[in-house]
Amino acid sequence: MPRHNSSAEELIRKESEATENEFSEKNEMKREYLYIAGSTPKYSQLIIITNKNEFSIAQECNAGYFSKVHKGKFRNKDVAIKIAENNGRKSIHTELKIYDKICHSNILPALAVYFGVKNMLFMPFRICNLSQHFISNGENINVPQLLKYSIQISDAMTYLHSMKILHCDLKIDNILMKDSSGKNVEISDFGCAVDLTDEVSPCFNGTTTHAAYELLKSYILFETNKAVAKSMEVFCSKKSDVWSFAITIWQIFQKSSKMPENFRSPTDIVKNYENGNPLPIPKLMPDYIWRYIILRCLDLDPKVRPYMSEIYESLNLYQQKYST
Repeated sequence: MPRHNSSAEELIRKESEATENEFSEKNEMKREYLYIAGSTPKYSQLIIITNKNEFSIAQECNAGYFSKVHKGKFRNKDVAIKIAENNGRKSIHTELKIYDKICHSNILPALAVYFGVKNMLFMPFRICNLSQHFISNGENINVPQLLKYSIQISDAMTYLHSMKILHCDLKIDNILMKDSSGKNVEISDFGCAVDLTDEVSPCFNGTTTHAAYELLKSYILFETNKAVAKSMEVFCSKKSDVWSFAITIWQIFQKSSKMPENFRSPTDIVKNYENGNPLPIPKLMPDYIWRYIILRCLDLDPKVRPYMSEIYESLNLYQQKYST
């Protein structure tokens, strides 16, 4: 028969786990600051626009649940203007605070904000996201370039986590092409992002197809039994971002934003993973990346998933072997 732990044994176990977690966290932070390639020490606060004559709004480019993005002009320069819907007004304040503290070559910068009848965020204009780029140029993009995209994203995510920021909505549609060369990408859209220095219990508000297993389980429980779900609420974490990263990399090696039909609803996704049925390996994805990086990122236990800094290191090491 199984032996039940006494109160003293349970206390010792919890203290041991806490010490181990603290040690892992410190090592993670040490690795992050050592290996971030795209981070830069230069920061500049966003401009707070108080004169409406400084900008003009043109055609709509994209639309989401919380906002719409328009092409426009700011101080005679082409920009993308994110205009919040009423249910997304707070997100512009969130993005202001986050953008004021981050700077990375693979994160889309922001230029200014405007708070009025509509709250707006002003960013450099980019031609397309990675999903659209694949539609136009997918046949010409080889595996080394797909790997480079993956490394750039992992670098930016490592940086964000070192700054105690969770993205909470990482997906291929939020990865933009940085320039016309087609070689560099940027993470965008911090509308769902969380600054862990402000929020200790961040709730999930992102895209369900990219949500981590534990968040989907909580979501399903909330739909069926709100009272129980509230008492067992699960929050976003660095490890839930890691899960979203794995799904995003899966999309990159598929060269498509399209998810399999049986990996679209929360119920189907949870059922598949509980039955040991993960997403099918993309034809272009190297076996090493699938077996030793992606599958670990998709472990049902968040503690088993690697930190973003570990993923960045692993992808870099694989790239060095691949290029020799």
